[in-house]
Order: sequence, then C-alpha cells, then structure tokens
Amino acid sequence: MRPPHCPVCRSAEKGAESIAGSGHLPLRFPRQRCQEVEMILRDMTRAECEAALSANSIGHLGCISGSRPYVVPIRYVYQKRVFYSFSLPGKKIDSLRFNPHVCVQVEQLATLEEWKSVLLEGVYREMPDDEQDNSEHMRAWRLLQERGNWWEPGAYKPEGVAYPDAQTRPIFYRVEIDTLSGRQATMA
Repeated sequence: MRPPHCPVCRSAEKGAESIAGSGHLPLRFPRQRCQEVEMILRDMTRAECEAALSANSIGHLGCISGSRPYVVPIRYVYQKRVFYSFSLPGKKIDSLRFNPHVCVQVEQLATLEEWKSVLLEGVYREMPDDEQDNSEHMRAWRLLQERGNWWEPGAYKPEGVAYPDAQTRPIFYRVEIDTLSGRQATMA
C-alpha cells in the first residue's frame, strides 16, 4: 500500500492502520516514485539500551544553563552500568555544578530507516583526583583512554603532573542513572 496522498506519486490510496496493542508503530515513507518504506518502531529493553551504550562512545549531553536548555556532544564510556565522561572547565561544567540533573542521548544509525536511540536521565557527580575519589577517577581515565581518540589521551597524565592552572585540568564525572529508555526502528 502507498501512504495517503504520497508527496512523490500523489497516490490517494488509504494508508496503513496502526497495529493496536502491539507496541509497534508502523510508519510509511516514500523512497522513490511509487516506492515506499515501512519502518517499525519499538521500545528497547534495558539490556538492549545498555548494549547500545556500551557499543558507542559519542553522545549528546543535555543540561540547563541558566534557564535555557544546553546540549553538547561528549565522549563517554559505559561499562558495568556506570556512565563516565570528562570535560574541561567551562559552561558545561558550570551548568552541571549548578543543576546536576542531566540527560544523555546516544544513537546508532545503520541507515535512515534502521536506527537505535537511547536516552538516559540522571544526576551528574564529579570525580576529583583526590583521596576520596581517586580510584574511580583513575578507572574513568583508564576506560576512556582504552577507547582511543577520546581526547588526546597522552595529554593527561594523572600521576604527579603539575598543571599551571585549573583551566587545563580535565574534570572527570559520572552520571548516576535514574531512567534508561530506547527506541529502535527497523524495516518491516
């Protein structure tokens, strides 16, 4: 079946009915003249969400800066239900210190019609390189460095390096996850 009033071929045929109670939402999109694509959207399980987080290393962190939304790309690592990232001091860290509630969105894009999107919501917690948080700080640094290209891994050597000022020292943090959800689109 073609979508109703297809913008490509101007078909006036009736579109697909929704699949009641299935948890799937069929969507039809024109691809080329008189050809269409049916995409099925479904909720992902927690295990699928965690697998997608583990398989990726770039996401988008959303927070509040002043009274406005602020979204920035980040590099991260997710392992054993822990989400680690880092940043240099600046607007993002200032915003997170003022309001620690965050969300992170990560996507896996196979094609325009086949993708996964995971959203986690939680609370920002800094891990300074001090006596109390040193082991977790070092764990985050090691895990991020294993990913390669995370941010000039050789530029930060936590053991015994003196920094000229606090503006050059990366800040490591974790997100304590409150909710985790995801959607997946596949071809029908």
